[in-house]
Amino acid sequence: MRQLSDATIRISSYTGLLVRSIELCCGAILYSAELKDKISAGIFVGKLGYVASLAYKRMEELRFGQLLIESSAAEALDRIARDLHPTEAISAIQSLVTSISARNASRDEIIDQPSQMVYEIGATTFHIRSSPDQAPAFEADKTTPYTGNELIAAVPVFPARPRGMAIRTDRPINFDARMKTVEGRCSIIHDICIDVEICASEVCAMTVLLYRKAPLLLKLDMARQVWDEARHAELALERFEQLGGESSKQTYTFGVIQRWRMGGELSERLAVQQVLSEGNALDGVTSLAAAFAAAGDHETSRMFEFFTADEEAHVRFGNRWIRQLARSEAGYNEIIQRMSRRLGIPIPGFPTVNVPSRRNAGFTDHQIELMVEAQRNRPITH
Repeated sequence: MRQLSDATIRISSYTGLLVRSIELCCGAILYSAELKDKISAGIFVGKLGYVASLAYKRMEELRFGQLLIESSAAEALDRIARDLHPTEAISAIQSLVTSISARNASRDEIIDQPSQMVYEIGATTFHIRSSPDQAPAFEADKTTPYTGNELIAAVPVFPARPRGMAIRTDRPINFDARMKTVEGRCSIIHDICIDVEICASEVCAMTVLLYRKAPLLLKLDMARQVWDEARHAELALERFEQLGGESSKQTYTFGVIQRWRMGGELSERLAVQQVLSEGNALDGVTSLAAAFAAAGDHETSRMFEFFTADEEAHVRFGNRWIRQLARSEAGYNEIIQRMSRRLGIPIPGFPTVNVPSRRNAGFTDHQIELMVEAQRNRPITH
């Protein structure tokens, strides 16, 4: 049926549009200096990824595996990538994806109602005022394959940071002394905002850009994590400002990114960020929330407790994809242990193992038992 064939090409082209848009917006995250601009770009990446995951599921239902993109949309995105600074590209991409979503949603074909729902969700999610007439008419024979070689922003060694904010090289995130004052607690919240959440969002954006041949679902998982980390950063920044924090007095590090770059292949970098760093953080976040509660700051405590559910999903992403890339449990274990030694990050860390969170994050019962035993047998240091 010609009608169904055109519908299949349409949903594939729509998915390709969203994936290409994710890549360009990931560049905007890295090149934006202001935290609020990074957060805004990260949230948009998450929304693109969410709708793309629905579109890709529909592609699978129609048993169509090739990712396409409309030739006119591909040309528009190439112009955006070539002519606009990454930080200026977001609004142009928003306008493009919204107009195409609205155009596709304006159709009313019973045979393709599941795809129709995807387009309607897209048009609602991106919610920029746009008319279906702003997008050129869809032509199934005017599409091009998505190859992963399309023009994107170069990945910088280190992402941009706010002008005037100094890099910190001498202070680890040690919370005990700072927890005693409001100013100290503000600095902790800001450290977590920029050194943990923003950096994690940037690492996932770099993963999308540097590993373009990776499975599409892996890239969509990274887009989801970009979104989650951006939301966490937004909440932390709001709380920092509510408590009277002054950004001009704060500093930053690139520790998360420097550790991530110690990995080489994709599986190693997933091990560093998703399994070692965020896996160990599952144990520490409970202690951090308890420390804020003990200091009388229950709102911040609840904020960190809220982060835990998302972090479990991020560790689960890492565990699942490393296992797939390694092709065996033995291969998975070898990658994790190798990166643990290379970075000097023990498994587990020093906070008490959070067994329910570790289990939710995709660690096996055997792995968790080994972690608990390793922690029990670890020499006590003072």
